[in-house]
Amino acid sequence: MDVLLIDDEEFLVDSLCELLTQLPNLRLNYATSVGKATQLCIQFSYDLIISDLKLPDAENDCWLIELAKHNSPQKVIIMSSYEIPGELAKSNHLDIVSYFEKPFDVHKIIEAIEQLNN
Repeated sequence: MDVLLIDDEEFLVDSLCELLTQLPNLRLNYATSVGKATQLCIQFSYDLIISDLKLPDAENDCWLIELAKHNSPQKVIIMSSYEIPGELAKSNHLDIVSYFEKPFDVHKIIEAIEQLNN
């Protein structure tokens, strides 16, 4: 399973990367900005995106929809302290499979990924 992790909190990214790279059959890339995530989505196709909703370089709340158009419908796990905007929830380009409110138990995200990977 190819996974892209997107969050601007480097401590969280480092922690999740350390845990996720231990999962079998999982290839992981990460981005700490919308710009980097967009570059990666143009270069590669992902089975799953794990992402925060709010990033400093995001122009609006719909940046994740634009990102998902490179591989639509894109499976997404959202981890955020914000509610999912209506446009994202209704988008045909996103398949939001889980939502985790920050702070969260990282083992719950791992469980969700394992379920998707089986």
